[in-house]
Amino acid sequence: MHLSKYMSSFNPTTESKSFNNVQTARDPIKNNNTFTGSTPDIDCSVISSSDSHISSSLSPNDPSGEITPLKLNSSPITQPFKLGDGKSDNIIGHLNVNRLITKKENKLDEMREVLFQPENNISIVGFTETFLHRLILDDLHVDNYVTERKDRLGQEGGGILFYVKDTIKYERLFEFEMHEVECIWLIVSPKFSKSFILCLIYRPPHSNVKWYEKFEQMLYNISSKYASAPFYIFGDFNIDFNSPVPKHWQTIISSYSLTQMITEPTRITDSTATILDHLYTNVPNNIKEIKIPPYSLSDHSPVIFSVKNIQNCKTLRNRHTLIQYRQFKNFKDPDFFLI
Repeated sequence: MHLSKYMSSFNPTTESKSFNNVQTARDPIKNNNTFTGSTPDIDCSVISSSDSHISSSLSPNDPSGEITPLKLNSSPITQPFKLGDGKSDNIIGHLNVNRLITKKENKLDEMREVLFQPENNISIVGFTETFLHRLILDDLHVDNYVTERKDRLGQEGGGILFYVKDTIKYERLFEFEMHEVECIWLIVSPKFSKSFILCLIYRPPHSNVKWYEKFEQMLYNISSKYASAPFYIFGDFNIDFNSPVPKHWQTIISSYSLTQMITEPTRITDSTATILDHLYTNVPNNIKEIKIPPYSLSDHSPVIFSVKNIQNCKTLRNRHTLIQYRQFKNFKDPDFFLI
């Protein structure tokens, strides 16, 4: 069963525009083709608890079509993101960190002071291109968070990592993960809210057709089991939404009624402004707010978004009202007046 069947009863009001038939949210929140080449199959290991890019050299803010010089993010953010109301919403983030730990630094040290500061109230955050390997078992601890991790085997690069707040109930869906696609699937069950599906993905540049086929197979498999669930699929796809979108990708996304929500550049250099980090969902109205704050840990900016808590039927049933009434089936006048 495709996600499109779930969407048949959903009528999004978010204004959208099309990139060659791929739906993309157009300013959902105001916030300050054939591929060539091949990529070998990616073998990844699972542990629980500088590639080139398909890019555009044009700035999206320059209607003349000329290249506008843009500066790389030069300083970390120090102010809270202030997404959602801090209580009832789920704050989720992603950052292509481009080597989490090196001989000279552990980027988590700064992120503990920035991304993970209590004021941000981040529920879940995913990192791509961690470059982690099986020998790195420590130095990843963040207070009040647990980790889900997948490292690339046999070659340097890649790797993805989830941090989930330890108060959030979730389950990792190993049965839907494939070694050809760097991804982690979670089903998240917030308290007093409907469960939703999260998927963190890193797609290497110049991935061959097999990658698309495996990704589509994953979508089919998981949507067949969780047809009515909200889906949020995000990460670094190395497909620039400031340029024409590959036809094969258009077909997959359109077939599953997914909307790409990110409309601002997530990777900015002196000569390019590209949207390589995406967020796909089948319920765009559930996304309350999106922010892309400046950050200097890599050449990508983080994507932070808040997801509304949607009450499920069980929660609604528990909030019942008790109504008392008299039964008049065997009503008798004399008895009535004796009450």
